[in-house]
Amino acid sequence: MTKLIETAPERIWLQISDEARDNHEMFPCVNGNITWHEGPVLAAEVGYVRADLLDVELKRVSACTKLIASLEQSSTWMRNKITELEKTLKLRGNEEVNKQRNTNEALTNELEAANARIAELESQLKAARDFMLND
Repeated sequence: MTKLIETAPERIWLQISDEARDNHEMFPCVNGNITWHEGPVLAAEVGYVRADLLDVELKRVSACTKLIASLEQSSTWMRNKITELEKTLKLRGNEEVNKQRNTNEALTNELEAANARIAELESQLKAARDFMLND
């Protein structure tokens, strides 16, 4: 990059006129009446950015656009993976629920059998007491 470009203003404003109504007109043909300034000062003016700076920004925007696309692709993959894992967990959850249900059912059956045995033993104990009391 040349010293001339390096030291040029990053932005300039072409000074058209100090009449706001001129903003609704076509850009005037190049003549000696148009000047420029490093900042906006008039009512009718056009801002410009140095081309080399714009090129740098366009490259940066392009790189960011590619990065965003890559991140969106990764995000989509992750959402799909999460959905897949959630389904797997639900299946495992159902297996765990079924396993727990089977365990609970087995324990319930054992409890009912134990209660039936207790009832049977209590009946035998009562019969034995009655036998002893009637003697």
